Amino acid sequence: RGLWEVFFLDGMMLPAIGEGDSAKKRLVRVGIAGQIVSLCLVGTSGSSALLARRGWTMPMLQSFLTYLCIGVFYSGLVLYRGQDASGIRGGVMTSGMDARMIGVFLAFAISDVEANFTIVKAYQFTNLTSVTLLDCFTIPCVVCLSAVFLGARYTWVHGAGVVTAVAGLILLVYTDLKAAEGEVPPPSPGNGGKRVLGDVLTLVAATLYAVSNIMQEHLTGIDDWRKVLAGLGIAASGISGLQCLFLEYDSIAFYPWSFVDLLLLSSYVACLFAIYTLVPQILMLSGATFLNLSLLTSDFWAVLFGVTVLKETVQWTYFVSFAATVAGIVIYHSKGEPVKSGGGSREEE
Repeated sequence: RGLWEVFFLDGMMLPAIGEGDSAKKRLVRVGIAGQIVSLCLVGTSGSSALLARRGWTMPMLQSFLTYLCIGVFYSGLVLYRGQDASGIRGGVMTSGMDARMIGVFLAFAISDVEANFTIVKAYQFTNLTSVTLLDCFTIPCVVCLSAVFLGARYTWVHGAGVVTAVAGLILLVYTDLKAAEGEVPPPSPGNGGKRVLGDVLTLVAATLYAVSNIMQEHLTGIDDWRKVLAGLGIAASGISGLQCLFLEYDSIAFYPWSFVDLLLLSSYVACLFAIYTLVPQILMLSGATFLNLSLLTSDFWAVLFGVTVLKETVQWTYFVSFAATVAGIVIYHSKGEPVKSGGGSREEE
């Protein structure tokens, strides 16, 4: 297979893992793709943290450029593949959309836009390590949303895992409360007393990402993932573009642009574009459990990046929080994905 096939795997051509004689080979390929996504997550986090240290205050511009690239690329790809153009305009279904489906898609686009905006904004107040670990709050949010909207049935093992992970997050917030009192150096100049605000923004972003993930799981289950991305790119670029115009016009106009800024911005867009491209394909080939286990390594890489590149001060409580958070997620996934009665996952297919 060429480079095109590596980045644009066709879920209809490659059967689910466990079928056929080449299941082990496909497992390795999906595992490698998961680690690529993990490293890309560190790329987006590192780029945002470095931009924040340079005085960058335009998180919506980062999102707008990413969604614009996604919309233009995947709209063109869907047209090139001969898909019905109405599927792009509607965003998902070629056979028409009722009010409920329009609402689901809009919730997907809005939650995704605001999640990306909020998580980038958080880097202006807290450090990379805190954002990385607190972002795991997405797990308990997904648990609640899945139970309510997808009819997921959880076991006590799932609950124990969530409680353990949340305990780690609470310890991290406590550490940052101490940092705000001046016990550890501030994450960036002028923001010494606002680290907790960064934690709160990260928790809000994690909640919005959970909503986005539930919507994406539903939408990719009923139509081609390329059309879903095309619709997301078009809708989200419009939403983020308007917010960028009203909230960041002056910042864009008067910002002292440099080659380093453009390089970091391009790195962020490229990494996030790769994430949006690979995640739905990994979900189709292996399911959410394998994906989330693969992405656990992003926490390790992000902490390593923060300590070595950003020279952040890491307290011993960070390691305890990291261990508790990872242990909770591993406990949760040790029982496998919960059974969903409101629309089966791809793992069940």
